[in-house]
Amino acid sequence: MAGLLEYSTAGLALGFIGAADSLSSFIPSPFISLFRSLAVAALSSLQLLNALLSAFSAHAAGDPLGAAAQLSNAAFLLFRTRSPDSPGVENRYYDLALVTVAASAAAALLSAAAEGSPLPRLIRGLGTALQGTWFLQMGFSFFSTAVAHGCSLRRRSRASFTVLCRGHAEYHRGRAVATLQFNGHLALLVVTCLAVYAAAVGGGGERRRPKYELVSEMERLGRESSGFGLDSEEEDRGAKPAVAVR
Repeated sequence: MAGLLEYSTAGLALGFIGAADSLSSFIPSPFISLFRSLAVAALSSLQLLNALLSAFSAHAAGDPLGAAAQLSNAAFLLFRTRSPDSPGVENRYYDLALVTVAASAAAALLSAAAEGSPLPRLIRGLGTALQGTWFLQMGFSFFSTAVAHGCSLRRRSRASFTVLCRGHAEYHRGRAVATLQFNGHLALLVVTCLAVYAAAVGGGGERRRPKYELVSEMERLGRESSGFGLDSEEEDRGAKPAVAVR
């Protein structure tokens, strides 16, 4: 997708799909499955429409390579794996996006081997969510002032663009910035998952704790009361013979 709005829309949609996948691995619900199916259908339709518009735009701008690239990727959710005619910094962003795609694909294969296990679906959901946040980052990195210093966007048509840098040092700095940003997104996803898990486990533990404490307290009182009864009987038996001797 060719602009900040398009990348943001794709990123948000992928994020919602990933969240639905992750939730469905723990909370089976027909509403979550329906929401995920509708989101996938909407995203696929928008991608196809965007690819066709970008192909017409490239053809009108006299960019046959851009038109061919859009038509060849019209049926995929990768949008575009790399710029076919430029060694720009954007290629690094697309290469890192393939990491999330590979994680989701591996989880899909794992789910076929371990049918019924929630872990593959959870991994696929997290990979899709990471892909969504990364598309948001790509949109801001390409089409806003968040682009690496010393680099600038150059466009031939709606979807044919490249991010070129002034020199060799700026190019390598731009690639390093992309890697650092991806690591930041991955760390944010891990921290968010841990926080959600801790909140869920902590909330459940607080609800169960009074019950356990009540059972333990009742057991303690039962032991004390049974011991008190035995001591009282022994004391009574020991007191009666003393009165009889007198």
